[in-house]
Amino acid sequence: MTHADAQELIAASVISGLEPDEQRALEAHLDGCAECRQELARLLEVSAAMAAGLPQTPPPAALREAVMAAVRPAPARRPAAVWFAVAALGVIAGAMVQLAGRLSLLLPTDFDRATRLAALLVAVVVFGVVVAVVARLFQLVTTASSGRLQAVPAARPTPLWLAVGTVIIVLLGAQVLLVQRQNAGLSAELDQQSRLLAMLTSPTSTTIALTGSAPGSVRLVVNVKVHEGVLIANGLASPTAGSVYQLWLLGGPKPESGAVFSAGPQGTTITVLGADFSRYRAVAITVEPGPRGSPQPTTTPILTGRLPGGSA
Repeated sequence: MTHADAQELIAASVISGLEPDEQRALEAHLDGCAECRQELARLLEVSAAMAAGLPQTPPPAALREAVMAAVRPAPARRPAAVWFAVAALGVIAGAMVQLAGRLSLLLPTDFDRATRLAALLVAVVVFGVVVAVVARLFQLVTTASSGRLQAVPAARPTPLWLAVGTVIIVLLGAQVLLVQRQNAGLSAELDQQSRLLAMLTSPTSTTIALTGSAPGSVRLVVNVKVHEGVLIANGLASPTAGSVYQLWLLGGPKPESGAVFSAGPQGTTITVLGADFSRYRAVAITVEPGPRGSPQPTTTPILTGRLPGGSA
């Protein structure tokens, strides 16, 4: 394996994307190539920092009960009329949950809390009407299953099992919507990781180590061609209460804000930047009032770094 071939395979090796024969060939090359070993170690460190910087989302507490309710053994055999009523309720409830999910995607994101609460109350009322209709249908069908259709008193209460089944179906439907949202969030995080890894391994990217009075390791990886960058910090202490870190782009008449961020778990932070870095000569980080930072720096920079090829 040539040195160029090994350079192309190192990034894939970090995410376990090589075939066994490719992995063996790369390991054999690494035994005799110090440069490739250093590159592999750098990518492994970046991958670990990315994983540590992502928020850990625990599953909802109601998930276990919802799953257990869905897999409980089926009850004893019941008349076909009962199963017809259950099927009707399930179809209607499922359709309503799907419709609610689709409509929620169409609601403007800037709706205030009162508007969303009103929409929720309307949905509850509509669902209650549907449940009442299905309960009446159940009563009529079960009466007809005896061979003749009889009038059912309007005041007859809904069977307990039907109410319980309705609650379970609603919970499962809501859980499905919640899992769909969580999956969408995970997909977005994976897409961001892929973009970051592509930028970090691009031959046109440059890594700048920021130095100053703040402890920890803080690096800025920039790709001038695509106007993107990522700030990676390890061991960076949290700012004082009510404060945030703010990154400034230096090169024009006044500093320009590039990002506002805080230290993540264990001082790990990954912040994506978008800027034409060729217009600037340096970057600096200051501590500013939270949560949105300042229009211009108000404190002395705690970290600085010079950008390569920036304009004076």
